[in-house]
Amino acid sequence: MRIGTAEHGRRRRRFLRLDNGFEYHKSEWLESPADDVPSPTAFLVEQEPGSTLPTHFHTQNEFQVVVAGDGRFARHAVRAVSVHYAGAYTGYGPIVAGPSGLSYFTLRSVFESGAHFLPEARDRLRRGPKVQRFGDPIDPLAPQRLRSLGSVGVEDIIPSEDGLFARVALLPPGVVLPIRHEGPSSGQFQMVLAGSLCADEHALGALEMVFLAPDADGADLVAGSGGAQVLCLQLPRRAAEYEP
Repeated sequence: MRIGTAEHGRRRRRFLRLDNGFEYHKSEWLESPADDVPSPTAFLVEQEPGSTLPTHFHTQNEFQVVVAGDGRFARHAVRAVSVHYAGAYTGYGPIVAGPSGLSYFTLRSVFESGAHFLPEARDRLRRGPKVQRFGDPIDPLAPQRLRSLGSVGVEDIIPSEDGLFARVALLPPGVVLPIRHEGPSSGQFQMVLAGSLCADEHALGALEMVFLAPDADGADLVAGSGGAQVLCLQLPRRAAEYEP
């Protein structure tokens, strides 16, 4: 397992300006060398109020998790906590921040640098499946509600399909969350929305995460003394059309 933490994000927060003029802050919560297999990454993007990130695509599958503010992914309204999935070579956006700004994580199991903006990069698109999914917004639970949970609860946010899913698990204090791959997975992220988790002697708080590599048999995470609300995200393997 690999761990993404708020402390690492604070140390790696920086201001960036793209060639197209888009300005934002980026914080690396989980980093991997580009030549690792897999090479999971998780970073937080903070857009200023009213700013727009133009329509673009990436060459790897990814999740985005909105954790603060509100705005739009094209015509789709998002707020904290919203989940978005975009498959490789699938154009999406523009991403428009609302009046309070917009902050979201991007999670990938394979390292990728930069974005391909449309329509300028249309010649770099490849033929193959284009997949985009949105989940209904999730409200993080208050500490008292978490502590009083009497049983485990699981709710699908994006239904399971060809190795892709997003779901929320509610765990009473001390309960084990077993994580296992389902279908053709390229890796799983478990992100704490409220409460805390213990993973390999690491205590994880709000928005911190664990990555389970696709060749790992599985792992057991344990809810902390106040319970845990956990966002479980599995990335599918990239479509065969996009492999070398």
